[in-house]
Amino acid sequence: MTDPLAGTDAETARIPVEHPKYGDLEIVTYLQITSGGAAPSEGVPSYAVYQNGHPVGYVSSPEGTKVVNFSDGKALAGQTWEVGKDHPVDRYGNVYISYDTGLTVLTPTDKGFDSQGTMPPAEDAKFPFSHAGLKLDAAGQPTVIQKVVDKDGTETGKTVNWTWENNTFVQEK
Repeated sequence: MTDPLAGTDAETARIPVEHPKYGDLEIVTYLQITSGGAAPSEGVPSYAVYQNGHPVGYVSSPEGTKVVNFSDGKALAGQTWEVGKDHPVDRYGNVYISYDTGLTVLTPTDKGFDSQGTMPPAEDAKFPFSHAGLKLDAAGQPTVIQKVVDKDGTETGKTVNWTWENNTFVQEK
């Protein structure tokens, strides 16, 4: 396994995480700029999983995906991001990565991690976390706050909360 962006200036964050099966791992996030000179620059997001300093997995959004940010902190002013930048990992080992107005969630699996379709552009995501942010309480319990949008993509002012139950995110009633 190789990490095609290792050692490049595309790196945006390093997130240590303890995987339930594989132990200490590190998630390295990248944004490979594709619109050089534009402001803000846009690029294709990706991440690599490292174990003992060696890449063991790499995932990239499809070519042509354009986001402004892909990292472990709040992306844009309108996004909820109430989590310590030093450790955006909840009590279950889920890793949270912020992009533009959305949220990518990496959930631990027997094979490593699965983004459940939440990598940008996240059109067929298992969890609909575009227009979303994150709160982690003191115990590490996650709540994803999704802003409801109409058919034109305009925010309605309503929100939907998603919580982690039985190894999946469920919409609060």
